[in-house]
Amino acid sequence: PRPAIPISTRAILAPAPVDHGEIVFGNAIHQRDLKPRPHVIKGLLMLRDITVLVAPGGVGKSLLSLTIAACLAVGADCLCYQNVTGRSMKSIVYDAEDDVAEMSARLNAICYTMQVDFEKVRPQVALLSGKDGRSLSLVKGGPQMSLNMEDFEYLIKAAADPEVAMLAMGPLNSLHELNGSDNIVMAYVMKALNALAGRTNVALLLQHHTS
Repeated sequence: PRPAIPISTRAILAPAPVDHGEIVFGNAIHQRDLKPRPHVIKGLLMLRDITVLVAPGGVGKSLLSLTIAACLAVGADCLCYQNVTGRSMKSIVYDAEDDVAEMSARLNAICYTMQVDFEKVRPQVALLSGKDGRSLSLVKGGPQMSLNMEDFEYLIKAAADPEVAMLAMGPLNSLHELNGSDNIVMAYVMKALNALAGRTNVALLLQHHTS
């Protein structure tokens, strides 16, 4: 049977209260009154939202995440996407499969290829490894699926710095203990990750393997 959702977890994941009053015609907001979308890198990353890199293993999702972190660190555009921050921003990059040494080697190679100073990038990037450091699992399995509040709060605290623009994590299946082939269960996982993006006020970048 599919795991149940405990009441305590439902409260955390519940959306903000919405006014369910009368249906009102003409309530669309005029363009002049719309607030700009909170882009970090236009067309790629947006604050309080999720971007998912989907590809087979070994094609460069982790490398791309580090490349984006390097671009944010020096305030540069990333590939064909415009960096709209206009300044140096921080990133947190979690990889469940690579150790910090491997992630560091890739970041050095990225800086060399981009011709940017590694010493300018390094202070702006926090590398977290599930291989030789803390292994994160945001959603617990078992008879009742629930948030792992210890890891959830750990990331919220790490991203509390207002200079943090991106939290990159992967692979997606390493971030939970549930059946990744169950659409209903994965909807719960994505709801949890959406809550994380909202609570941290950063752009959340996920890497997902396909078979």
